[in-house]
Amino acid sequence: MLPMIFENIDSSAINTIKCEESGVFVTFQSNIDKIYQYSTKDVENFAKTVENCINDPKSSIGRYINISTRDGTLNLVEIDK
Repeated sequence: MLPMIFENIDSSAINTIKCEESGVFVTFQSNIDKIYQYSTKDVENFAKTVENCINDPKSSIGRYINISTRDGTLNLVEIDK
C-alpha cells in the first residue's frame, strides 16, 4: 500500500504527509519549502492512522503529528533544505 501521499489536508499546521518504506515525510504550513523526515517502527500502520485521522472531522492531524513526535512514534531523521 505504500507510498501513501496526503495532500490538500484541511489543517492549519500540516501541508503534506508522505509515507514511504524509508519513512514519513512531513511538510508544515509554516514553511512549505522544508520537508521533515521521520522514522517510525511501522510506516504502513502509521499511514492508516493518518488516513483515519484526516477522514475523521473530529480529529486533528496537526495534534496527531505533534503527539507522535513527542511520544516517540515519529523520530526526526533529517531536515532537507
